[in-house]
Amino acid sequence: MSFIYISIPKLSHDAHNKRLTENFKLITQTETIASIRTSKGYKITNHHYTQSLLKNFTQNVLSDPLIEKTSLNSTQALKLIQAHYYAEVSFLPGITDNEATTLRAALKDALKHNFDPSCQTASSKVYAFTFLTSPPPTQATSLIKKFLTQFLTNPLIEKFYLLSRTELITGKPFPPSLSTPHSKSLPPTKKTHSPLHTTIPLKKSSTHFTAQSPDLSKFTDLTKKALLKLSKKYHLHLSATELVAIQNHYKKPAVLKTRRKFDLPPQPTQAELEVLAQTWSEHCKHKIFAAKIHYTTSKTKKPHTIHSLYRTYIKKLTHTLQKKRPDLLSVFHDNAGVFSFTKDWSIAMKVETHNTPAALDPFGGAITGIVGVNRDIIGTGIGANPLFNTNVFCFANPNDYPTADQKKHRKPLPTNVHHPRRMMHGVHYGVERGGNESGIPTVNGAMVFDDRFLGRPLVFCGTGGLLEKRLHQKTGTAKPIAAGDLIVTAGGRVGKDGIHGATASSHALDSSVPTSIVQIGDPITQKKLLDFLMTAKKRNLYRTLTDNGAGGLSSSVGEMAQHTHGATLYLDKVPCKYPNLAPWEILVSESQERMTLVVRPDRWHDLLALATHYDTEIASIGTFTKSGAFIVYYEKTVIAHLEMKFLHNGTPTLDLKAHFTPPRPPKQISSKTITAPATNIRPFLLEKEPTSTIIHKHKKIHSSHNNTALLKQTFVPMLKQILARPNIASKEHWVRRYDHEVKARTVIKPFDGAEGHGVNDAAVIRPLLNHRKGLAIANGIAPRYSDFDTWKMTAAAIDEAVRNLVVVGTDPKTWVGLDNFAWPDPLPSPSAPAPNPKLADLVRSAQALYKTCLAYELPLISGKDSMKNNTVLEFAKSSSKTHSKVHAIQKKHVSIPPTLLFTALGTIDDIGTAITASFKSSDSLIYLAGYTYPELGASEYANLIKDNLANLSSIHPIAKQYKNRYTNLLATFVLPEVRTKINRVLYQTTHQAIKKGWVEAAHDLSDGGLIVALSEAAFGGMIGAHISLNAISTLPLASDKKNSSTQHCFNFDTYCYSESHGRILFEVRKQHAKAFEKLFHQATLSLPKTYPPLLACIGHTQTARSLAIQWDDISLHADLAELREVWLSALNFT
Repeated sequence: MSFIYISIPKLSHDAHNKRLTENFKLITQTETIASIRTSKGYKITNHHYTQSLLKNFTQNVLSDPLIEKTSLNSTQALKLIQAHYYAEVSFLPGITDNEATTLRAALKDALKHNFDPSCQTASSKVYAFTFLTSPPPTQATSLIKKFLTQFLTNPLIEKFYLLSRTELITGKPFPPSLSTPHSKSLPPTKKTHSPLHTTIPLKKSSTHFTAQSPDLSKFTDLTKKALLKLSKKYHLHLSATELVAIQNHYKKPAVLKTRRKFDLPPQPTQAELEVLAQTWSEHCKHKIFAAKIHYTTSKTKKPHTIHSLYRTYIKKLTHTLQKKRPDLLSVFHDNAGVFSFTKDWSIAMKVETHNTPAALDPFGGAITGIVGVNRDIIGTGIGANPLFNTNVFCFANPNDYPTADQKKHRKPLPTNVHHPRRMMHGVHYGVERGGNESGIPTVNGAMVFDDRFLGRPLVFCGTGGLLEKRLHQKTGTAKPIAAGDLIVTAGGRVGKDGIHGATASSHALDSSVPTSIVQIGDPITQKKLLDFLMTAKKRNLYRTLTDNGAGGLSSSVGEMAQHTHGATLYLDKVPCKYPNLAPWEILVSESQERMTLVVRPDRWHDLLALATHYDTEIASIGTFTKSGAFIVYYEKTVIAHLEMKFLHNGTPTLDLKAHFTPPRPPKQISSKTITAPATNIRPFLLEKEPTSTIIHKHKKIHSSHNNTALLKQTFVPMLKQILARPNIASKEHWVRRYDHEVKARTVIKPFDGAEGHGVNDAAVIRPLLNHRKGLAIANGIAPRYSDFDTWKMTAAAIDEAVRNLVVVGTDPKTWVGLDNFAWPDPLPSPSAPAPNPKLADLVRSAQALYKTCLAYELPLISGKDSMKNNTVLEFAKSSSKTHSKVHAIQKKHVSIPPTLLFTALGTIDDIGTAITASFKSSDSLIYLAGYTYPELGASEYANLIKDNLANLSSIHPIAKQYKNRYTNLLATFVLPEVRTKINRVLYQTTHQAIKKGWVEAAHDLSDGGLIVALSEAAFGGMIGAHISLNAISTLPLASDKKNSSTQHCFNFDTYCYSESHGRILFEVRKQHAKAFEKLFHQATLSLPKTYPPLLACIGHTQTARSLAIQWDDISLHADLAELREVWLSALNFT
């Protein structure tokens, strides 16, 4: 065996290595590390290659001689890096090693006739750790091992070996292990297990029944308590009602007769229980959305019975709108929704969640999330080709928890969760790797921060793709399957990764959840698989296909078998990563990069030949039948026989109660004087005796001399605090790492402007390079409203998404949407007895989804729900009695805020009319369309005050006495309301203006309100703006109209920070101003006569790089460079 090492001894800056160093500090909570450097290692087994031949290959093919140093059969290249310790990370035997496969191909290309087909290759990485002190600290090796096990390696597929520099210098080698690609030297699978696995105890690493566990041979006689114990121990997560339903099924005489025929025991086998648990899991079956719910409110005594939220609100909505939308081609029954794009092509779109895997392993959970949703698109119809990716992440605030260099004034970090910075690093890097290495651009997304996402982050991954409308005399959305067709698996091999992923994702996250549920992503294998499948589709070598996601073969084969009403599966024919997998593990493993194909028997040999050409492994593992059962064999033994009807329709329907109690209405503003002594918190700046003028029947507060100095003093500091808030701060540091350019179809990217920092509201792509029609993708999410009203949260998410679509130029008549619910457990529990208020929140959210989308004539084409987003956080507390180092564990149950991610898509007739958000010139007019209301509830402004309340005494010596007054002020803030009738007029008018070419830039108002939207539009090209707040069109709240004595006050902060929905900022050149204003004037005439103009000219752009704000006689200025620096740097940690 020959081994090669390649290093870069002289390296001034490496972003990847810097990220490793920062993560080392986060995980070890120490500042002891100076740097971590990465080198590459390769191993080649062949006795015929000469040293000179391998040396020449290494220097000319594997390395860059300008910066890299190489060594053959020595560690000299590693010794050139001055470090204290060196750790080599390599794959376990039998694990797919893509880099080694590429190395072997390079050898074949370079050596040509000298290449030996019997040679084997392996790759590794060597990490060099340098500490700040020499000698390094005594705990150095334990810190490195902690970092290796928690960050750099996955024990399911990798191993590491650690050497000190002394050992390296004296010649101690790394172990000469070799992980070979499965295509060359995978050992044969050993049949060491009984196929049924009913009572045989197995090795500890497998989750099989042990001698102390309830015996499956007594399953039908077990009590409910014993059944639940069994379910919990083996991660089935079935309820008592469901377990009893299974018991009753196995007692039926017809079932017992069939089992005797197939030589099966009368009790369920482990494989059967695993399949039932997967199929009936909340993740796969969506039992809560299918439940019967008896819904009451504080105003109704008689319950309103809802027979399935899904059918009543989601499916009904689209079916209602389908009459007007012939472009909806496939909704709700395939892996993705499909709508028409051109005469010959359609678009498929899907968004998935991968919350539980990401919570356990941020990188692994995220990379498998993005490549998994890629496969959803590939598995739609006859096979769509992925075109773009999206992602939305919800994290805890990364700046709220201790870091190695900043531990004071930080919140305690639970012992059983990852640091939010570690979580951000891992999740982001996983999606980055998954998309970039698959050659799919990441074009749109968002990050949301709330500390309740600490233990359970939300990881939404989306993919859109192109699908032929017709091919080979069949429609692109067809799923033709016939009895006798072959079941073919293609792509990656099966391993222990991902086992119980579906069932664990249907349960609260605690220490009982196994890490093996996290799948292992491999985008390179999937890219080869995709290329193979797209060619096979063109050659008509398969009928249809689906992906192996949650539940693996159990799900993919079990679901497709519904088309023929049966299937027979042979698990011993399934390619495995390594030996000794139990049959049930092969059946439910969620190992990635696998697709299940439906193949006519006469096409098998052609398909196999093509797969060989593309270096993609395929295997024929069964057939579809009309037997009425899902029958699973291991060798010649039947290990599962499940009736299709019971498997898919036997799940007991949940019968639930929900009661909604409306939130308390906001308090009315007191007429007492409210003064703000703090310099960085400024609630309503009311004067002692305000001079009032009635404008459009509401009260408008003018400034006074007493407030002028305070306003000038606090304007810039407060604006900087708002811009630095994580929900508003620029995400450019993270987003730039995604590849937006691959495929050369991205028209509007995440950032624009002359200086490249302007943030756009939506992505626009050109799906077909020979067609100018464009597709826009946007999203909306507002979980902070859920604390007050999930109806308004849902409406806000929808309105934000479509607002983002309209500002880039889409036609509202082409909009489609996807709903992704992420909810805390809404079922009754000891901590939330019936009726659980979260269920009422879910009902209101579904109702709001229906009402809002119906008002916008916006059909839903796909969706997903993740319903068990609860976490048990564990905190270590020292014993006060013993003063010892022994820590007691304090547990805290935390639920995420109910969250809806709404993804919206729309088309643009000509990509040349699409516009971006940044100001373009310094002599244009600035308009604000839509009405501003005094709506500061749950705003970033309100949350800034709320977050600082606890620290008021540290902000200003005399501020503590005002804490109660500030708290009372927060209670007066009103939550923004979506006014669909007004917004429809505004959005349709906006589309017309953009289509006519009158708009230079358009930007929606959302988080942070007007002042943030102005800042973001200015940052792109550093073009300043002069704004008059007095010109803004405002309207009172409905409650204010009824009682003029309690009218909410408009003041400076309301104008700047109100987050009223349905508002858009425009830049318009002066030559288009008259026509632009006339168009909106006509739109205003369609509204009630009491409404003010829908459009207001509020200022102009300017060459000065500043924001100039005029309010009455007060002039305020903020330097754009200072503001942008704060905005860019707030989340800019490595």
